[in-house]
Amino acid sequence: MSKNTYFYGQPIFSQLLSLIDKSVLNQIISKYQSDRYYKKLNTWHHLVSMLYCCFSGASALRELTTGLLACQNKLIHLGIQFIPRRSTLSDSNKKRSSIVFADIYMKLFKKYRHLLPDSRLRMEVLNKLYIVDSTIISLFKDILKVAGRPRKDGKSKGGIKAHVMIHAAELMPCLVRLTKGSQHDHTFLKQLQLPEGSYVVMDKGYIDYRQYTQWSHQGIFYITRMKENARYQSIDELELPEDKDFCVLKDEKVVISFKTDGQVQELQNRRIAYYDDLNNKLLVFMTNNMELEAATIAGVLAHLCLLPSQGLAPGREFFIFWFDWFLVPVPIFPQI
Repeated sequence: MSKNTYFYGQPIFSQLLSLIDKSVLNQIISKYQSDRYYKKLNTWHHLVSMLYCCFSGASALRELTTGLLACQNKLIHLGIQFIPRRSTLSDSNKKRSSIVFADIYMKLFKKYRHLLPDSRLRMEVLNKLYIVDSTIISLFKDILKVAGRPRKDGKSKGGIKAHVMIHAAELMPCLVRLTKGSQHDHTFLKQLQLPEGSYVVMDKGYIDYRQYTQWSHQGIFYITRMKENARYQSIDELELPEDKDFCVLKDEKVVISFKTDGQVQELQNRRIAYYDDLNNKLLVFMTNNMELEAATIAGVLAHLCLLPSQGLAPGREFFIFWFDWFLVPVPIFPQI
């Protein structure tokens, strides 16, 4: 009886590398001329080295080269012929454009996106749902002192902020932007290009009533947490269904007042009070969608594990997980 031995005896990392289409890679190399002026460390060797860095959890080039040195007798399984030196990797990271790796990621993402699992997301609305969040990547203070965010205790640390948008049906980053760590989150919203009927889930760090007004006119729905100091006036309290989720305490239409260009404007929203019995905490959600049931809106956040004991912490851990493993290959467009 014949057996499929395609992956037989191959290390897991080698199996992952086999999914990278060499024809796609060659097209990108030819497009950007990324192998020009490089004698040994071509784009493929550079990509494999940095992917090994991500999957091995190495935090420095010294750790990366040491880890590759331990695999010296198994380099053929890694798809490379030699171990690059730290200085060679450092020069390549500096000179080879990150757009090359961004294009590789996007090409592979489009090729394999139909294989990404979506069985975990059974609600129809989640197929149009996008998740937005950010995380700080700490760096040496002397390198990015100006870009760091000052802390309340007076200490400061240099860093950059990674803003990410993930399509919930695919659980893969579809947009990544790097900014200085002190930049406010809501500036990222202006860069989103969303189709009509989309849903955007984010925490209250992204509150931008002016942007929300534009989305409402464009038919884009947002779901977020309401700030404690938000000024609003209740205009209509919606009736909860008899078979309602008892965690939903209140559902009402409100008008939020905000200032823009020195003028007071109003934005009509829906305010939902939700009691998180697991953490014994009251959460207040805000959305411009008037059609979905209140339990469904709260369920979207609960289903994505964004109802925590500390704000949206599990959501942040989810994004940090992706950053740790996919920071190098994902599309990175620095804007510092």
